[in-house]
Amino acid sequence: MALKRRIEIGKKRGNDLERKKLAEEGREGENKEFEGKSSLCNSYFEDSMRKRERERERERERRKRKRGR
Repeated sequence: MALKRRIEIGKKRGNDLERKKLAEEGREGENKEFEGKSSLCNSYFEDSMRKRERERERERERRKRKRGR
């Protein structure tokens, strides 16, 4: 659940940054393709979060195996 929440926060942050960049360029209303969609930055963020989650799972499994010996 925490992973999903962090991904949502990352998407929102990415979209906010994109909107801010467009606003600075004076064309904020011009490009709506970033609304609700993952950009390359967001997909990278999601991938890194999934990777960390997998590493945590592996570590948990290792600890369980060590305790079982």
